[in-house]
This record gives sequence, C-alpha cells and structure tokens, in this order.
Amino acid sequence: MGSELRNTDYIVGLVVYAGHDTKAMQNSKGSRTKMSNIERMMNGTILIMCLILISICFISAFGQWLWLRSYSHARVHNMTLTSSGAKSMLGLDISEISEKFLIEYKVAPYLIPQTQNIAYVAFLSFFTFVIIFNQLIPMSLYIMLEITKLLQIWLLQNDLDLFGSKSINCRSMSIAEDLGQVQYIFSDKTGTLTENLMIFKCLTACRRVFGCSKTGKSDNLKSDEAGGVRPPVDPQLAEAIEAKSEYEDCNTMMIAMTICNTVMVTSEGRRGTSFSQYLPRDFNRIVYEAESPDELSLVNAAREYGYILLRRTPESCVVRQQKTIMRYKVLCTLPFDSNRKCQSIIVIHPRTMKMVMYTKGADTSVFSRLRTSQSKEEDELRATTLEHINSFAKKGLRTLAFAYRDLEQAEYQQFILKYRQATVMMEGRSEAVSRACSGIERNLVLIGGTGVEDKLQEGVPEVLSSFRAAGIVVWVLTGDKQETAVSIGYSSQVYSRDTTLHTFKTNTMEATRRKLEEVMQYTPTGQVHKQALIINGCAVEHLIGWELRKDFLALCQTCQTVVCCRVTPLQKSSLVSLIREELGVMTLAVGDGANDVGMLRQADIGIGIAGREGTQAVMASDFAIEKFRMLRKLVLVHGQWTYHRISDFIFFFFYKNLFNATLSLFYQFFNGFSGSFPQEEFLVVTFNTFWTTPATFVSFVLNQYGGSKEEILNDPRGYRAGRLNEVFNNTNQIAACLEAIYHGIIVFSIHAMSCWDSTVSKLEFGAGLTFISLTVMNLNFLVRSPNITVLLALTVFLTLLIEMSWFYGYGMLDFLWQYFNEDPHYTFKMALDNPITWLNLLLVVILAFLPRLLLSVLTNTDSTKEPYDSFYTCLNKSKQRLAKKDFLPMSGVNVASLGRNSDTTDTITNQNSSGMAQVTV
Repeated sequence: MGSELRNTDYIVGLVVYAGHDTKAMQNSKGSRTKMSNIERMMNGTILIMCLILISICFISAFGQWLWLRSYSHARVHNMTLTSSGAKSMLGLDISEISEKFLIEYKVAPYLIPQTQNIAYVAFLSFFTFVIIFNQLIPMSLYIMLEITKLLQIWLLQNDLDLFGSKSINCRSMSIAEDLGQVQYIFSDKTGTLTENLMIFKCLTACRRVFGCSKTGKSDNLKSDEAGGVRPPVDPQLAEAIEAKSEYEDCNTMMIAMTICNTVMVTSEGRRGTSFSQYLPRDFNRIVYEAESPDELSLVNAAREYGYILLRRTPESCVVRQQKTIMRYKVLCTLPFDSNRKCQSIIVIHPRTMKMVMYTKGADTSVFSRLRTSQSKEEDELRATTLEHINSFAKKGLRTLAFAYRDLEQAEYQQFILKYRQATVMMEGRSEAVSRACSGIERNLVLIGGTGVEDKLQEGVPEVLSSFRAAGIVVWVLTGDKQETAVSIGYSSQVYSRDTTLHTFKTNTMEATRRKLEEVMQYTPTGQVHKQALIINGCAVEHLIGWELRKDFLALCQTCQTVVCCRVTPLQKSSLVSLIREELGVMTLAVGDGANDVGMLRQADIGIGIAGREGTQAVMASDFAIEKFRMLRKLVLVHGQWTYHRISDFIFFFFYKNLFNATLSLFYQFFNGFSGSFPQEEFLVVTFNTFWTTPATFVSFVLNQYGGSKEEILNDPRGYRAGRLNEVFNNTNQIAACLEAIYHGIIVFSIHAMSCWDSTVSKLEFGAGLTFISLTVMNLNFLVRSPNITVLLALTVFLTLLIEMSWFYGYGMLDFLWQYFNEDPHYTFKMALDNPITWLNLLLVVILAFLPRLLLSVLTNTDSTKEPYDSFYTCLNKSKQRLAKKDFLPMSGVNVASLGRNSDTTDTITNQNSSGMAQVTV
C-alpha cells in the first residue's frame, strides 16, 4: 500500500514479506505515546481532587458521628417513640410528633436514628457523602474535553489559510493545545525551508569556475515532465568540453554527473516504462525519474552539454556523449548512506576498457578519501577546488565533490566478495556494507565540484522572524555544508545580520572542549543573548556526549538560534530528545523526508510537510501541512487560541463542580450531616450535561484569546503566555478553585440568611439556591471571556431564559411527580415569585464578580502592560513585582517599539549594532 511499480516492462513474480522483520514494522518502532502537557497536569489535579473528596467525606462522616453523639440521651428516648415523620425538614407538622420530645431535646425525633451503633451509621454515611460530592471528580470532563478538542480540530482543518491542494491533516487530536506552548522548533532545511527543487548553477573543474547563471537569478529555465529543471548552457563550459585535450576533467566531470546516480530513463507519455528493450528515437522526449532532486538536476545539466543518459539497467548505462553512443558496463553501485556521505559506481569504461570507480559526495567526505598528493599541480587543484566549493556554499548553494580512481581486478574481486557477504548479513547489515564500501572508496583522484540551488519557500523569512519575535528558539538541522547553512540562515531570517555567530569547526573531543569553554567565557549564562551557534556534525557528536552535555545545554539556553550542519538522521533525533528531556521544554520538529522521521517522533509535536520526498514524514507526524509558511498561523494563531481555550475550559469545569460541591458541603451543617442535598434530583442529574453546556462550547471553542488573527500575526509577542506556561499552571488552578469556593460561600450564605427563621420548605430553599447558582455560573462566561461576542451573549441569554422557563413550568408538570420522592408542586414557581430570591441574586452577582472586575481594572491600568498581555500574564507580572517589592515600571528592553520582525526575546543583552559579528572558534 502506498507503493507504485515503475521502470519495468513486465512483472515476473511478486514476493510479499510480512511480520515484525519487515521494513515497515522496523521503521514503526521507537515512537512514543504523546500526551499534551495540559492533560498531564490535569491528571495530577484530578488525583488531588480524589484526595480532597476522601477528606471531605471523612470529615462529613465524622461530623455526623459527632452530631449523633451529642444526642445520645435523645436516641434512647426516641427508640420508644413512633413517628410518622414530617413533610419536610423545615415545615414540620408538630401534631404528628411528641411535643415533649421537641421541647426537651430541641430536635425532631425522625432525625435521631433508632440504633445504639452510631459509628456504624457514620461509616455508612461515608459512602453516602461519596455519592453527594462525586462532582469533585469530573468524570464528564474527559468526554467534554474530547468534544471541545474535536471542534478545535474542525476549525483548524477548515481554515482557508491552511489550505493547499488539500486541507491540513491532523493525525493526533490529543496534543493540539501543545501548539500554543512551543519553546523550541527543530527544522530540516532541504524541502522544509526550501522548495527541494534543485537548479544546477555552478561547476568547478580544471581550476576554473563555470556557471549557467552568474547573476544568481534563475531565468530562462526549462522544466521536464518529471519536475526537473533544465538550465541554460554556459558557452564557456561548452567550449571547454569541446577542447578535450586541454580540459579533460570537464569531460570526466560530465561522465560522473551522468552515470554516478540512480536516475531512471522514461519516455514522455510512457512514464514508469524503462528503455530496457530499445533506445529512444527522439532525445528531446526523454524524461528522467530520480530518487533525489540533486541527482535529477545534475543529469539534466549534463544533458544540456551533450551528455545524455539514454538507458539504465542493473548491468549497464547507455550514454550519448557528443553524438557518440557509449555503453558503460556497471559492475557495482555503492549506494549513498548518511555515515559515508558519498555514493559510487564501478563501471568498465567503453574506450579504455579499464575498471573505473566514480564517486560523488560531501566535500568533507570526498576530500578525506583522496590519495596522497603526487604533484604541485594536484595540490593546487585541491586548494582551488575547495575554495570554489566554499564560495558556492557561501552563496547558499548545495555542494558536491566528484572524484574517480582506476581499479585493479584483484582489488575489485576482494572488495566484491566482502560487499556481497555484507549485503546478506541478517544483523548489522548497514554497518557491514558501509565498512565494505569505505574500504574501496579511497585513494581517489579529485575531478571537481558542483553547486546546486535550492530555492527558499515563499514566506519562510516572515515565518522565522515571527517565531523569533514570539521568543521561540529555532534550530536548523541540515546535512548541508556549513557555509551553505550559514548563507541560508541569513536569507531565511533564522538570524539577522547583527547576530553574533559562534562557529564550531572541530573534529576531536579535546578541541571541542577547548572551544566550548572559550565560547562560554565569552557568553554569560542565565540570559538570552542575540547570538547563534553554528556546529558541524563532528562537533555535535562530541557535544551531546556525557562529558560536554551539561555545558552544551547551558550554552544553548543563551542562544536564539542553533544551526547544526552535516548531521545524520540519528543525530537529529538525539538532539531533539536531548533538549526535550534535559531542559524540560516543549519541542516542535518539522521535516519532509524519511531522514526526519526520528526527529518528528522524538519531539512533543511532529509537523510533516508533504513535499517531493515521499510520505514517510507525513505518516510519522502529528500534523501534516503542504508549505512551511502555514506553520506560522498553525502555531502562533491556532496554537495560542487552542491553548487558552482548553485551559479556560478545564478551569471552568473545575470551577462549576467545586462551586456545586461547596453548596452541598455547607448545607450539611444545617441538616446534621444527614447526607441530603438541597438541589432537586433532576437538576443534579442534568447539571453538567445541559445547564452549562451551550455557553461552554460557544465560549471555549470560539473565543479569540490574544486578539484576532491579524493582530497576533502583526505582533506575535503575546505568544509568551503559552510559551512560559502563564495560563495553565498550579497557581491559576488554585485560583480557579478558590474562586469557586468563594462563590459557593457567597451564594449559600446570602440565600441561607434570607431564609433564616422562616417557614420556607426544603424544596423551595433548594430551588432558589439552584436558580441563583446556575445564573452566576452562566454570567461568569461573560465576565471571564476576553471578548464578548454577539453569539456568546445570545447563548447566555437564551440559557438563562430556558432556565427561568423551566423553573416556572417544572412544578406544574404533574406527570413527573411520580418519578421523584418529593412533591415539587409549584415550589419552583414560588421560589421565583419570591422577591427575596431576586434581591439575593442581585447581591450575589455584585459580591461574586466584584473581585475579578477590580483585578481586571488594576491589571489593565498597569503601566507595564503590553497590548498583547493576557489576563494571566498581567497577574504574573504583578506577582513578580510584589515578590521584588518593586512597584515601578519594569526596566530593561523597550519592546513596545518593536514590529513584527522583532529579534527581541524575553531578555536581550550584548547587542551589536555595528553589523554582522562572527566569531569562528
């Protein structure tokens, strides 16, 4: 599934592998179960709520024991009496009970159990209280939370700004809120920041530079059906190829570019069919299909200079060289791997009939495999070629070095024996194959190098600038040359021109240690500076080891950006895992290829880009997008909104359940801890599912926290509330619980005092109490909402209208009375007709919401408040100033003047405004 058979004319047979040893099953290992940070904290809070529930039930049961114990003398008397009870707790029919009992003991006889074992009665009441206060364990929270997340995902998938050829693919619904807490972003470069559409630009051979576009502009380019770009011809290179005697290396370079690859040849209109039986008649209708865009660009470039790959089979390559068809017999193809960082092909040259191996790869890999220099001209060629390759890299081009060597038959036979043995090994096959290939890829003769352009995707600089302004640390992990990565870093706004660059070019542990110590002396820890680290693959291997890990992590926390070059897929995943586990930060990884799968799985959030390198990254990701520019709105807008919405949703759920439990708890002090509750049964059952649900979804699904989309994108600094976890933390959870307890105390106290020493019945008392509490809960949506929309106000109004209609009509529905133990006849209507209930409601609303409104006024008039600051951010600022006893505006960097492309994070020091400062260590 997901595979397409190409480059063959017919099928002989089909072998299907199944089981745990298949490639698909092997690649699926190593993934971890991801849970959002909010859910982890919420689970801890619920465990605490369980302990609180047990404590409250134990205290209530103990209170009942004390109450019964205080009436021990009345209990003996009560056992001799028979009582028909009373109609209600407060409306007693005195004629039905012993007047002497009431006068003597000041309590109704039916409240005294007719048993001597009061401890047993209190023990049973413990389980009664568990049922009454079970609202403290919000079991419905998980269901409602999943529905809320589902609606968030639906809004995200229907955002037109995130549409390409299709909508965003949300593969993990449970971590959507983590998008609003990202602190570190790890990004691949090729295909992620760039288009992965390679354009051949430059070539160096014979100590000269040839190029099809020296202006840096890609004009007059032709494209073929497979998506490859055919560049225009450079006349100087064409003349050099014609002059074979003087520029022999140019011809050798073209041969290597043509055959040292895995490109397959197809015909226009017959894609997927190889030329195994015939040669094409029309060379202009040839279409190439390649595993890598780099290979395709090089083959297309050689084609423009007369070196046309006509046919490829496992045994041969047919090339048209300057109007002459040449057949190269292929002896062995050594595939590219991330450890060797090179690729080779061993062929029989059709003219000399010699065995030749052509090699291409990273300059660091190829130059380390060159033979010992045998002449001054060879030294000059190497120095000049390396200089040219570095100049290509500084222009942001992807570079490759090419070399060759003639092989002897004996050496080849010895190699092929080891190679075949390695390819059939059951364990350690990749390492054995790499060792066998490295054994013959030595003593090479340098030919030259190439420079290929990979254009940046649209909107990449704006996206990365916004991330830096939001305080997010950006890491770029690439396999490109260091100079290429540095150049791309400037053009993509990974860092700005006035950022100090610390460059690591070390190959040994001791050298890496010395340079790390030098950089740390230059950079004080504890603050974020406007600086970036540029690290090569060898230095990365040493820095993530146990010896230097601690100092490396301390240094990384002082940098805005880190760029790692020439890193392997394993190093990518190791870096992400190291930062996530050791620093305890929220990480996001984004990539487009199979080499990014490990990184995506190790990160808290994996973003796959559906590019030109297959669907492996998309299948391993949590969210899949088509272009990198979509990441800006996904993280800064939808991430921020979702984080605030889910946080406030959970806060409100804890609030309303603890509010209701507080009413039941205080009611126990007035009924001898008998285990009864004031609310009517139907309202208790439908409390969470109906009376507060409509406004919950409207408020916590549609509220735009932090402003509108345009406001957030223009000034992304408000993202800090989620990045620094200023909303869903222990302090705000405790504040939500205290608010619920405060509201419960206010509602019960005012309503109970108004009914004190009156003949109001239990049902009428409970009806008024329930009506006031539900009204306060629904009005709380309007008070805590950052922006009151027409839809939210209308939802709250309709909910209150339905509530009053139900209270008026419920007591009149005679057919419902038979299902309840108590007769609610007109008691709800009587409660609402009582003017005291409405006066209580007015007083409760004023006292309940006055503290929050005053706090909002104080935070909004704070001189240090920024337009993007949330309510919780202002609270944290106030708390910090109180801790420091500093009531003056905060000193430091003035971020009010920064625009959307700000480079300022939370604390920025050591800024260098004199231009680009680069420190090579």
